[in-house]
Amino acid sequence: MTHHTRHGGRALLASATAVALAAAGLLVAAPAGAATPDPAALPLQASSLSGSALIPSLTVSAAGKLQVTMSSTLYRSTNRVVLWVDGKYAAETYNGSAYYLAVSGSGDVVTLASTTTVASGQTVRLGLQPGVPGNSTDPAKALVLASTIAGQSATVAADGRMGYTVAVPEAVYRSSKRVIAWVDGAYSAEAATGKSYYFDRVTIADGVATLHRSTPVRGGTRIEVGVVPGAPGGAYDKSTATLLASTTLTSAPRVQVGAAASTLQLASRGDAEADRKRENRGLRHSTLEPVGRYVKKGDSLRVALPGGTSDVRLAVGQYGPYAALNGGSDLGVKTTALAGGTSTVIADRDGLVYLEKVAGGPVEVTVSGGAPVPMFTLGQTSPAEFALELSLFPDSPLVVTSTERTVAAFQRPTVLKNQANLDNARLASWDQVVNVTDRTYGLSLDGAGLDRKSPARVYISSPDTGAGYAYATQDRISFQVGTGAADHLFTAPVTDQWGLWHEIGHTYQTQQYKWAGLGEVTVNISSIAVQLGLGQANRLAQTGTANAITAYLAKPDATRVYDDETDLFVKLGMFDDLRAKFGDDFYPRLNKQYRAEAAAGVVSPTDTAGMQKRFMKTASAVAGTDLTSYFASWGLR
Repeated sequence: MTHHTRHGGRALLASATAVALAAAGLLVAAPAGAATPDPAALPLQASSLSGSALIPSLTVSAAGKLQVTMSSTLYRSTNRVVLWVDGKYAAETYNGSAYYLAVSGSGDVVTLASTTTVASGQTVRLGLQPGVPGNSTDPAKALVLASTIAGQSATVAADGRMGYTVAVPEAVYRSSKRVIAWVDGAYSAEAATGKSYYFDRVTIADGVATLHRSTPVRGGTRIEVGVVPGAPGGAYDKSTATLLASTTLTSAPRVQVGAAASTLQLASRGDAEADRKRENRGLRHSTLEPVGRYVKKGDSLRVALPGGTSDVRLAVGQYGPYAALNGGSDLGVKTTALAGGTSTVIADRDGLVYLEKVAGGPVEVTVSGGAPVPMFTLGQTSPAEFALELSLFPDSPLVVTSTERTVAAFQRPTVLKNQANLDNARLASWDQVVNVTDRTYGLSLDGAGLDRKSPARVYISSPDTGAGYAYATQDRISFQVGTGAADHLFTAPVTDQWGLWHEIGHTYQTQQYKWAGLGEVTVNISSIAVQLGLGQANRLAQTGTANAITAYLAKPDATRVYDDETDLFVKLGMFDDLRAKFGDDFYPRLNKQYRAEAAAGVVSPTDTAGMQKRFMKTASAVAGTDLTSYFASWGLR
């Protein structure tokens, strides 16, 4: 395999008028009637601490009967899992035994039914306590895994552009309680005394009122539902609300990981290579969907798919060399096409198990075999639950993180060492980096046609060794353990991760203006955009770099030759100055223009002089002014 090596992070520290151009045909639109790929249907799922891999559900029936579904791995562990009702001890499990609970079920999930009745309005919490049965408990010191309010629980569902729905008991909807929904902390809609405000429609069936709000939502959206005193329209203090549900909507699948099998809803993330070409990006993103399982060579995997399913592949392996895998050899990732029904595959290498779906609607998949893998999924996993998974699933040398825009496989020692810094805020910051990079290149998950970003994600690998400090190549970026790059993803502040911004930037880089010597220059157009988007000072404004740029521009015209400049950040200055002069939308518009040209079949020059000439003319057209003197001042003729 050929690696496209990029030296990111610390390695970089060393180192014609618009009208006339348009009339000349230098501004090219996408061809009329060009085929526009349909967006992959990634279903949004509402996830909270109740609804996790270890505690799939915690419910109270209308008759006050409390029921818990629990991972059999957790049930059989020597973790003391306690239930409290309004702060008073009610029941517990420990080491495969239940106290004051009726147990049923087999396999990876057990069902626990309380022998006590819970009254409407009472708060139920389930969490971990130190010690053994018979010891006293203190709910204030518990690691809470799930909670609910009897008779007042709410659920949230969403279908993206069609909006979201909130389901509450009909009695709550008709009561005088003021039930409010907040989206990312902002007021969205409410209901009280059987009337709704800003919800578009209400349906009532089987004692449940379902309220629909047609505000488009996307992955990462936080929806909270709670009760506040007062009448609709009146002032209120959100901090005093009694929350009925607090969830994050995510397209990262909820993977139920058990001792023997994993289940998930598998959706298509498209054709990575076709989408790379359409988006006019440099490197493929990943369509791999981790299933929370690890195998060794010779292990048997069984994959159960609905009959008639096609375009699904099983992938096994890892990118790069790992001392603990495959005898230290880099065997890569091997894919196997699957048919509908149940398939059996014998792993020919060590590594994580993934699925890929190229097209079609979502399907429910069960993968059996191998060992369970700890997974931290943005919006679905709490630090407490993740810590528990690390202890319950000790047999995998790898740990997975999954977000809307990224998927990563880290070595267990790296995660254990940096566990305190692995949380939803850090993972969300990685998504923000990808989102800003999207915008820099004029792409969006909600875009249309050529400007629609596919749902393929940035894959982060973490082998023992690799090229440079970190590198980017087809299908992944790599942050090696040996260089410290893997640790820095967790130890460095999220506002100071240039290496991550840089390597992600390589996967987007527009090839038509990456002439000789610019491989490590134009990549940082988006790095600067991320830095500014995070509220940080522009790296080019640092004293040393700013002085170097000033000194370069002060050179006599005859000695100021852009191609001869060796300081990569001075060369970056020419590109960033265009952003500063013409606004943050300059590069989105420029990259859209190059994308349209590529789709229209415009042949871009491949020699340095031709690429430079085309860039100067295209930039002038996008800026709406003749930039001849600007480029001359930077030493381009």
